[in-house]
Amino acid sequence: VIEDRAFASCIGLRGSLIIPDSVISIGEYAFSGCSGIKEFSLGNELETIGDYAFHYCENLTSLYAPKVQIVHEGAFTMTGLVTVELPEATTLEYIAFMECKALTSIKLPKITTVGGLALDVVDPDTEVTIYLTADSDIVLDEECFWWVDNELLDEEVNLVLHNNKQSQVNGNTWTTKTPDGENVSFTFKSIAFAD
Repeated sequence: VIEDRAFASCIGLRGSLIIPDSVISIGEYAFSGCSGIKEFSLGNELETIGDYAFHYCENLTSLYAPKVQIVHEGAFTMTGLVTVELPEATTLEYIAFMECKALTSIKLPKITTVGGLALDVVDPDTEVTIYLTADSDIVLDEECFWWVDNELLDEEVNLVLHNNKQSQVNGNTWTTKTPDGENVSFTFKSIAFAD
């Protein structure tokens, strides 16, 4: 376990950070503000990443965590992430990936719940593909894609859904449910389907 705030704002940390497989939990703000770390390697047994654990780690460019199930509040806000793959994650909490403007691909095959601003990741100059391919229902906060209001969603975001969601799609608009059970619709640049 890496405790809360263990290395928070340690700007003197430089080079590579290798978290061994023996670490199953990273606490809140554990590496927040560690912008001097140039390369991150997260252990394959990591299950929990606390609130704001990697906030403002601008040199964190790739994330693959095969056992993480919940991405807690703000865990990766304002990082340099380009690619994300979380094969077992089911929940993105509030602002989980907010302001990750370099993202081009985010693969979340088991996500069923996405909180407010969790996927506020679009940069007007970078196209992103989001894979939400869970075969079960997906519940989205109506503000999970905050930039829906500034028209970037339908210009820069490609969405991939599970084949069983075809009835929820009309053209490039996907309609699903909010946590309150209300319908919510989002229009994307393109929508594709996968198994």
